[in-house]
Amino acid sequence: MCIQQKIKKSILWALCVCLLTLCLPVSVYGSDQNERLNSKFRSGAYFHYSYKTNLDDIRFDKLDYIIYAFVEPYADGNFRPLEKPEQVKELIQRAHAHDVKVFMGIGGGSTAMDFDILASDKDSVIRFIKSTMGLFEEYDLDGIDIDWESPLVGQSAKNCEALMQQLSKELKAKGKYFTCAVSGTYKPDKGIDSTNGFTDACLDTFDWIHVMTYSLQRTNSPLWFPDVSLQYWHNVRGISTDRLVIGVPFYALPSWKTYRDLIAENPEAAYIDQVLGADETQESNYNGINTIREKTKLSLQNGGGMFSWVVNVDAPGEQSLTALIYDTIKEAEAMGVSNFVNKPTVIYKNREIKFDASSGYPFIDVANRTMVPFRKSAETVGMTVSYDAVNQIATATGNGKTIQIPIGQPNIIVDGTTIALDTQAVIYNNRTYIPMRAFFENAGCRIKEWHNNTRTAYVE
Repeated sequence: MCIQQKIKKSILWALCVCLLTLCLPVSVYGSDQNERLNSKFRSGAYFHYSYKTNLDDIRFDKLDYIIYAFVEPYADGNFRPLEKPEQVKELIQRAHAHDVKVFMGIGGGSTAMDFDILASDKDSVIRFIKSTMGLFEEYDLDGIDIDWESPLVGQSAKNCEALMQQLSKELKAKGKYFTCAVSGTYKPDKGIDSTNGFTDACLDTFDWIHVMTYSLQRTNSPLWFPDVSLQYWHNVRGISTDRLVIGVPFYALPSWKTYRDLIAENPEAAYIDQVLGADETQESNYNGINTIREKTKLSLQNGGGMFSWVVNVDAPGEQSLTALIYDTIKEAEAMGVSNFVNKPTVIYKNREIKFDASSGYPFIDVANRTMVPFRKSAETVGMTVSYDAVNQIATATGNGKTIQIPIGQPNIIVDGTTIALDTQAVIYNNRTYIPMRAFFENAGCRIKEWHNNTRTAYVE
């Protein structure tokens, strides 16, 4: 080998080592469970009284806070009686036993007109604030979440701003949390009618906002929805990323089936986002495990937390989305958030390939190619691995194929045929890394999708 080739290879080696170390565990992010919620990445959920619920099924150990939905205001500022006050008390007791905060959600989708009327009348505003603060005397609450869907641009928006400023003052004096729910958007640079009614001064009163990135017609909650919504609320409206908490649905549209019911019908539904029915009304579009993981990764990168609508209908056990969100956050904290969001994820036949420190983590190389640990990838697709240390050639055999990987060479050999690559396999910490597409496609698989915003590959 000539000197120039040796220098070139040494430089490439150093760059690959540098890139790979970005994926190794180095730091912890916001892991103190006792710190105030607005200084950490949050895992929250709405709880709605209308669903038949066994509180034993709620994963309190996987949540930072729960919002009980809803207490509904009358136009005069008083509240409609709660449907299940004893349920609220038991929920609060169980949540607090797990150090989980509980907020009362005020409003709901059908209360916009009542909000509009009460916010325009001085006496109604006084009654509303008194009624709200009275909730803290009746229930051991930690905060309030406002669900006004939504004030209109103009006088309605001004009245909303004034009301929220007054209520915020009362809540902050008691050290309580104050949040609200807002709509997602279809474009990163433009809001919709239901977002424009919240003035900047109004939004400033809240500790954080819940961005409702679900119920987008029959598609419900595609991956791009929270992505563009986070861009809008941060770049256009100026909300800091740590105050943006994105929402995910635990239900399907247009069938309105719950995630729990879909999984009960077919456990494999946990790993996909659509189940077809007998007709269009029975089609179920929702978010399964893989999409929820991607959205959590998006929020770790550009947001301040995750919440679900609603936790009552989550599935139990290994298919729990509440547990998945929490465990994904903890994985990011252990690895270091920037390392985690930059680490590629590979989904093979709808299951994540669990790369770890012992197998090595995927990374993006200097040629902008996704590199995956060779042994773990090969064994996942049913192949066996061997290594020729003298000639530095790794080999995978199985499924009627033999794939040879010359280390440091811009090619691989498949069943005796040399195939050129635009990058090359490398060794780091005694592990061989191979370009993802080159390996999987020559092993008889197909890269079905690549999501660049979350660095996630779907292989089948």
